Amino acid sequence: MELTLTKIPSNPDELVKAFLTEIRTDYVVNNPFFKSLKDKKYTVKQLQMAFAAFAHYRSLFSRFLGHMILRLPIETEEWGPCGLNLAEEYGYGKPGKSHGILYANFLRGIGLTVKPEFIIAEELKEMPECAKNFERAFVKFLASAPIPGIVGMSGAYELLDGPEAKAQREALQKYGFTKELAYFTEHEIEKAHFTKYNEDQLNKYWSNPKARKDVVEGFNQVYRIQDRFYSELHEFAISF
Repeated sequence: MELTLTKIPSNPDELVKAFLTEIRTDYVVNNPFFKSLKDKKYTVKQLQMAFAAFAHYRSLFSRFLGHMILRLPIETEEWGPCGLNLAEEYGYGKPGKSHGILYANFLRGIGLTVKPEFIIAEELKEMPECAKNFERAFVKFLASAPIPGIVGMSGAYELLDGPEAKAQREALQKYGFTKELAYFTEHEIEKAHFTKYNEDQLNKYWSNPKARKDVVEGFNQVYRIQDRFYSELHEFAISF
């Protein structure tokens, strides 16, 4: 899957609108994981293992934010979105509020075992192939991406959080899982974390045609990487 943009948008706002429209109307509707989750096609065991696998994927993201910061110019405004995102992952230092802890609580809430101080379910200690493939794709793009591409990737992930989390939270409630969903509600509000830093960076690079193209490619890469991850997560789930 790719963004179905027939031309480069005329401004960053149009890019954001096009991206969110694609996410809402295609990605979280037609990707087999989201579709099966919404339609309650998974058994409880399959659902548990899917979200146990998601724990491995989730644990990679903070590391990748660090890699993104390392690729950006030292202590410049490009650091802003990734730095804020990294602080958010750690719950801004508030006890019990890191995303790892919130997700571990969720895993316990759906009947999985997570030891204190750990964020991975005992039922799936080894990283599954879908998470490994996500890691490979992310690292491959990040290794060679120009700065505007990384800026685009950072913005796209911030926009993606809300629709993904909302779709998952609503589906989980259909299964009867209504407790310990704070991990999803923290991510759910669309554009809540798409900060002025993100907007400023998109505007900064938009006037240069090559940089503008790189920004859009960053958005496209996120779409490809995420769609593949969730498609493979679906295949992993139905193997149980």
